[in-house]
Parts: sequence; C-alpha cells; structure tokens
Amino acid sequence: MGGVYDWAWQQRRAQWDARLVANGPRPCRRCGLPVHCDRMRHLNPDRMRFDLGHQVDVQNGGSNDEAEPEHASCNRSAGKLAQLERAREPASEEW
Repeated sequence: MGGVYDWAWQQRRAQWDARLVANGPRPCRRCGLPVHCDRMRHLNPDRMRFDLGHQVDVQNGGSNDEAEPEHASCNRSAGKLAQLERAREPASEEW
C-alpha cells in the first residue's frame, strides 16, 4: 500500500467524485449532512472540496479501501481528535 495521497488515492477520490456527480450527495458519516461533489462544493457546510475519510485510521488497522467522502472540516476535526487521544496515551516503558 502506498502513501495516503499517492496515485491510487487520487484515483479513488476521482471515482468518488464521479459517483457523487452521477448519484447526488451522500450523508457524511461524521455529521450526517450531505456531502456534495467538488463542482457543487459551495453546497457543503464548510464550502470545501470533500475529503476521503477513514472510519478506522490506517495506523489502527483501517484500510484505504474503506475511505468514503466526508466534509473536509468533519474529517480533519476527527483526525485532530484522534491525534489528541494518541498523545494522551501513556508512553511505552520500552526504550
């Protein structure tokens, strides 16, 4: 598996954008409001292009294959929260 923003990731995102164009918006799994394709991003609550979000972080065993459209602000807020939670975990006693 390559990096999150490699060619395969960009292709996956383009496929989701085409699905949103063809089928209309779908609910964001974080907030439940509709996620629109890029050309209709002005209808997204944050007015931004959508992100592909992971339900389970790749670091925690998730897969890029499970990534789905989310509002950029929802996805990034969830990522920041996960980062804070990891920072609160006790440090390993292994040196």
